[in-house]
Amino acid sequence: IDNRRIRKVNPAGIITTIAGNGIAGYTGDGGQATAAELSVPSFLVFDNWGNLYLSDNNRVRKITPCVSSIISLSVTATNTVICAGQTTTLTASGATNYLWNIGATNAAISVTPTITTNYIVTSIDSIGCQSSDTTTIVVNPIPTITIHESSPSLCIGNGLAVADTLIASGATTYTWSTGATTATITTTPTITTTYTVTGTGTNGCINTDTIRVTVDSVPNVMAHLTSTFTPICSGDSILLKGTGANTYTWTSISYTVTAADSITNGIKFTPMAGT
Repeated sequence: IDNRRIRKVNPAGIITTIAGNGIAGYTGDGGQATAAELSVPSFLVFDNWGNLYLSDNNRVRKITPCVSSIISLSVTATNTVICAGQTTTLTASGATNYLWNIGATNAAISVTPTITTNYIVTSIDSIGCQSSDTTTIVVNPIPTITIHESSPSLCIGNGLAVADTLIASGATTYTWSTGATTATITTTPTITTTYTVTGTGTNGCINTDTIRVTVDSVPNVMAHLTSTFTPICSGDSILLKGTGANTYTWTSISYTVTAADSITNGIKFTPMAGT
């Protein structure tokens, strides 16, 4: 009740005046409730048939239900079940004016809800009676796809080829950019390669994940002597130098090199007998 008017808020949050023109008085009985004068309206009561009774300054007045002339208002959706992030179009028909519970006034609206949502459209006829229709858009979550790999980086060269195992998780079915349709695949890339997997959940929603497998070349390592005179005499020193890499570990075919031999790349040392 507001300023000699009776107002209604519908489930969509829309406020409408259902009785009273804002002027104090008693005229208007038998006509449209919104054109009637009200004096001091109070104590509202509905009966089982939707009639509204109000006390109006020592009078009891009745407002009968508004029967809308809009009988075919309806809402259709391109898809009533979507995946998170998808858009669907809602189209209202059967009236000449529309007001959606999201504020839009077009007959057709595009929505991208993040959760399952009810959309209500309302139309008002020439005498102020309302008609509405509701549709529910169900939003299914998308799967979270993750790729795990057995080796963060691979080396290739000198006849060496290393396989890498990629394992996808988070979905029910998978399709890889290689064409494979299993959760686990084994690859032997010769160059740095990016792999993409598309996973489909039980609800039909899809998502993707991508991984970059780095392939490095094996260094071209060379070993050098300081002298071409070999074998050497016991007690003589010799310098072994490796090139082509950053760090080096020396070994002997017939002898196990130990820390006591003190072999450091590019530094002279005296080999033990038999090395």
